[in-house]
Amino acid sequence: PRLESVLIAPNRRIAVINGQPVSVGGMYGEARVVRISESEVVLQSGDQTETLKLFPDVEKKSIRTRARRANRIER
Repeated sequence: PRLESVLIAPNRRIAVINGQPVSVGGMYGEARVVRISESEVVLQSGDQTETLKLFPDVEKKSIRTRARRANRIER
């Protein structure tokens, strides 16, 4: 399955998986959606879980502070 989009609003969370919109607690095939965050969705089927990432090829890295960047630019 491919996570295509995530919508997070104060009163709901919706993920689009292979074109199908699903909410937390909803079903995608045989799996239940147990969590939706800004960048991933967790599906559970029986005792197995699967995490779908919105950008699977992107790694999170820490961001340098603006002061450090400004200091580098001035040099």
